[in-house]
Amino acid sequence: MRINFYENVNGLPGKRIVEKSIIKRLPMTEGWVTVNLENYSITVDEDFFVGFEYLPEPSHPGKFLFAFGAAFGGSYFARKVSLGEWNKGVGGRISTYVTVRQ
Repeated sequence: MRINFYENVNGLPGKRIVEKSIIKRLPMTEGWVTVNLENYSITVDEDFFVGFEYLPEPSHPGKFLFAFGAAFGGSYFARKVSLGEWNKGVGGRISTYVTVRQ
């Protein structure tokens, strides 16, 4: 999975604000997943969106699984391809918490 950060443009995801390729393989477990990004020295001084981009597994072409937990209600933004148009979805939301060190 690639983790991206986007500017907040009037409540919509805008341009990528962190131009680093942050790729992580996440475990298939229940509960919260913690990803330490401290080594990337990310600096953000404004509200932002966090994006999770599915990356296909080269050893399993044509087969993929992307599972996540979501809560009913709320909304989210998604797009079908990396540089495609963002679309707002309703009826579910994914919780992401970011811990900031100053």
